[in-house]
Amino acid sequence: MDVYKLREKLGTFVGTQRVVKLARYLQEELLHSGCVVGIGRDWVLLYQFHDFTAAGYIALRMGDLKKFRCAKTEGFYQQMLASEGLLDTAMVPQDLPRDDVASLLRALQNRKENVIVECEDSPDDLQDFSIGQILLFDDDTLYFAHFDEIGRWSKTPHTIPLDEITSIEFETPYIQTFSKYLNGPCPHLRPHAT
Repeated sequence: MDVYKLREKLGTFVGTQRVVKLARYLQEELLHSGCVVGIGRDWVLLYQFHDFTAAGYIALRMGDLKKFRCAKTEGFYQQMLASEGLLDTAMVPQDLPRDDVASLLRALQNRKENVIVECEDSPDDLQDFSIGQILLFDDDTLYFAHFDEIGRWSKTPHTIPLDEITSIEFETPYIQTFSKYLNGPCPHLRPHAT
């Protein structure tokens, strides 16, 4: 399905709390299940559910989407989520633009929250998974402070090419829980103009 048709069809689900399942070309075995809460020219924003747990937001590049499904299986899953009171967590965040990665990153930077940035189809020399804080960015590069698997902030921020970013996650249980146990606040976070 071409991106234009996919965007148009997914757009009909925005704010409906209908559960859809998205498949991407990058990781065909990984399916994203949740409610479409926003759609833009280049990105789709999904509020995810894993099993019967609210799993936060993920922004995915439209060009990476292969197909979506909203069939009886998703309808039944949606009924169960609604009965458990979980669909109410799938709110449409009004402050997040989705037309391009720079606008989305700027809005997330203003929130001053930890996020996950992935570059799944990047060359081997680029870190493909980063968790931490958006420091600043320019027309083509994100400057990112990340922490490691034992909660230590990196001594120096690293750069991520904007056109390599394939997904951005925020307000997930993983990020929120990990963030409570860091070895202090981000040492690189200072006010920056973008």
